[in-house]
Amino acid sequence: MASGPPRDKRPQTKVPQAPASATLTLRGICTVLVSSGDILQTEGERVLSANLGSAGGDTATRHPLELVA
Repeated sequence: MASGPPRDKRPQTKVPQAPASATLTLRGICTVLVSSGDILQTEGERVLSANLGSAGGDTATRHPLELVA
């Protein structure tokens, strides 16, 4: 009997289905990632406190998660 690929042994977190009209926020993404154990709380706080750009015309260095937001 052939077995499939190895399964991830981490416990899976049940996340409720969001309504189709729900707004996806960076804070919401970080909260889910921290609560699921994918990132540390300090990493989530660092992402939320990062300067992800401004309305001005400057070309500041982009944070890696800016494209997710």
